[in-house]
Amino acid sequence: MDRLNTEVSEHFGRVDFDIHGVVGIRLIDPSPSDLAAACKLLGSPSKLLLTSPDIIVRFVDKLPVRGIRFLGTGQDAFTDDGFFLLQEGTRRVQARIPFDGIGGSCEIVCRSGLGSVPLLIPIISLTAAKRGRIPLHASAVVHRGVGILMAGWAHCGKLPRSWDSLQWRPSMSAKNGFF
Repeated sequence: MDRLNTEVSEHFGRVDFDIHGVVGIRLIDPSPSDLAAACKLLGSPSKLLLTSPDIIVRFVDKLPVRGIRFLGTGQDAFTDDGFFLLQEGTRRVQARIPFDGIGGSCEIVCRSGLGSVPLLIPIISLTAAKRGRIPLHASAVVHRGVGILMAGWAHCGKLPRSWDSLQWRPSMSAKNGFF
């Protein structure tokens, strides 16, 4: 993680990420481990704070909920205020996901220290799709001045297959990415 970028974009417990100018994400009060997990998933934070992010993720120590109703085996629940993801086997609330706000401005409340924000990538994908952008999990290489994009499921070997077919080894022009 580029520490300089984090210091520039961090302001009063807020860290912003700009996903290719399509989706803006703001983390509020992330712990160092929350921030490290976000950087691993989203890349380096933006150098400048976003004026109005599309997705806000607010990290909290506890997520108290009243009037909760459980769905199925107790891994999911809801109230009049939102949908909740629960820790498997304990019914401990992990996150509140506002499904009605996805694609517009939405705020996810997430328990700090989980290692990742539940459903963040699908929420980013839906937000991008609402803006006319198709999220694509792909690898790209540039070989002899020609760009090659290979789309496919995560961890299916897109980048190594391109190296083999081109009889070429990666350089700075090889990229595994999300959009």
